[in-house]
Amino acid sequence: MFAIPDDFARTQIEIHGAKGQDWLDRLPAILDTCAGQWGLTLDPPFPHLSYHYAAPGMRADGAPVVVKACAPTGEFLLESAAMRVYDGRGAAQLLAVDPANQVMLLAACRREQAGGGPA
Repeated sequence: MFAIPDDFARTQIEIHGAKGQDWLDRLPAILDTCAGQWGLTLDPPFPHLSYHYAAPGMRADGAPVVVKACAPTGEFLLESAAMRVYDGRGAAQLLAVDPANQVMLLAACRREQAGGGPA
């Protein structure tokens, strides 16, 4: 089962209303589908989620990844297209997309890769 923090759920409902509640209701199944299709083991989500659900995980080959499930903001298509253009330059590498569920699979970054200096 996937953890959905209470404060994150409240934020989604406050911002998106019934669409947010519907998305939250579907989110465990969305994450389960993506974990299965991409061969992932997902960890609990990052702390302090705000607008989208993001959780670290591991591919079957041991590569660290991040799954970003996009809330119903209408921004998924533009964001995933931008991530393709960036192609890992100045942003996380986009590894896969599930357009039907509006989920992106990203390569995990270390702090120094993101321009934050050594951890």
